[in-house]
Amino acid sequence: MDALLTEKAHRQQSELSWLRETDTKISRRGFLDIMDKLDKVRGIGVGGLELPSEIGARVQQMVREGLRFTAQAFQQMGVQPRTAIMTATLRDMEASLIDAALTLFEGLIGRAYNKAKKRVDEALIAQADDAKRRLARVANVLDAILKAHERDESIEAAIAAVTTWEALSADTQLLRRSSRTGMVDVLSELRREHYVFKAIGPRLLNAVTFQSRASAAPLLDALAIIKGLGDNTRKPLPDKVPETIIGRSWRPHVFKDGGIDRQYYELAVYFALGTALRAGDVSRDRSRSLTSKRSFPLSLLSSD
Repeated sequence: MDALLTEKAHRQQSELSWLRETDTKISRRGFLDIMDKLDKVRGIGVGGLELPSEIGARVQQMVREGLRFTAQAFQQMGVQPRTAIMTATLRDMEASLIDAALTLFEGLIGRAYNKAKKRVDEALIAQADDAKRRLARVANVLDAILKAHERDESIEAAIAAVTTWEALSADTQLLRRSSRTGMVDVLSELRREHYVFKAIGPRLLNAVTFQSRASAAPLLDALAIIKGLGDNTRKPLPDKVPETIIGRSWRPHVFKDGGIDRQYYELAVYFALGTALRAGDVSRDRSRSLTSKRSFPLSLLSSD
């Protein structure tokens, strides 16, 4: 803990200041930074200390102090109050970092969907512009046909003067496809966002233990499978994976060509996790800090 006050992190700030920094920007780098902080805090090893319930109010007071004091202020304290305040602060910081990571994870899911939707919208706009140009060419062909008919001239020659038969055929096919009604498939553009979840997914699953309602148990099974794969992109999925969690809109992308697309399966599972977290069907296991039998020495609360 004392090293947090003297060791320097980014921008020559103390490691304690770096740990207390809050960055709400939704980014892959921001998420990984939170994971690095969580690893640092857990490496100190105070998360498993049991704190007596009768000092709960005092602990919260120490947390507020620890989030406010500078490294220099800590160094000027006596050993006992410094240790007590930093212990309380780091325990609270571990829980806060996990919550921040989950919030950012949900934000990255939303950002991935929005980026995919933007690409689909841009493609539709480009397709609409192309359709307008092709429609104008078809209109020119119809005008040429009408004029040729009125003048009793060769219709084929009139068409040849405006366009080619190959171009006319291509224009006709595109206009026919453009006239079809159907749902816009945003998921078709999500593969390009897989690199984000490839980077953050294993870190999240290794750092956070989830618990769920019985109805969400298959989701936890799927997360366990993905966790086992880690960042090894060449390792295939098992022959049997939980499939009930894959929504209808995802299924054409996940299950195709007689197999399972691993990238889309992982994306579908991560998106399902985000939905389950928002719905409260899945939550992080908050009992981790109570598993240790080490106790917090009350003597550290002394002001001596």
